[in-house]
Amino acid sequence: MYKYGYDTLKAFQREDHSRRLSLRLNREFKRNKSYKYSHNNADIRLSFPNGMTCVSFSFPKLLFGGNNLELAGINEAIEAVDVMSELLGLDFSEFGTSRLDVTNNILSSIKAKAFAEHLRQPPYFKSSTLKRNGVYYHTAKRLADSGRVVLFYNKEEYVRIETRLIGKPELGIHASDLFRNHLKHEPLVSELLKESFYVNSTYYLYDLIMSANPEKQKSKKVKEESKVIFSELKSSLDANLQYTLPSQFLR
Repeated sequence: MYKYGYDTLKAFQREDHSRRLSLRLNREFKRNKSYKYSHNNADIRLSFPNGMTCVSFSFPKLLFGGNNLELAGINEAIEAVDVMSELLGLDFSEFGTSRLDVTNNILSSIKAKAFAEHLRQPPYFKSSTLKRNGVYYHTAKRLADSGRVVLFYNKEEYVRIETRLIGKPELGIHASDLFRNHLKHEPLVSELLKESFYVNSTYYLYDLIMSANPEKQKSKKVKEESKVIFSELKSSLDANLQYTLPSQFLR
């Protein structure tokens, strides 16, 4: 079992497979429309914009019968790519990647939303948004316009910490830049199956949270409670790293 893992993936191929998939899945698909297809109690979203084929799903939901409390590591990613290739009748490893969520579950003494009171905003993140179930940090002023997001939200007895890399070419945010700059890999589904990609994505999430250390704020005095909360958070993330990664990959 992993303590860091992949969740939502959005992938694409620059070819319209709507007719082919209509025959394969025995359902009519049309160009420039979006659809929801169910497999193993998991929703797979299919769309065919501008001559492309786009596929979005949650790794753990696909593999664990709709349950995404579990986390998906390399072995699960390999299995999920095989499942999608068989389902679609296409080599899913050849798809490009336009969104990836990397997640982590911790037990916490406070609710997710309360972290907003104790953490500093990560560098290059311009704003934060409080929602009923948690807090979102994002790189643009508006959450919807952001290519990078970090969020804390309640998930059963856990606080889930998640980072999202989302290509938005219409806003000049390209997945190729996000993946190359932050994960040191190309935005391809095949890259997710590499050990180095998994290690890099794990540390990308870890380092983002470490950059939110309230003691790095120079403009105001940090409350002792905030120091304690961050120390607990760091201890949980460190323990999850040691549980998840082989010793040769620990820094």
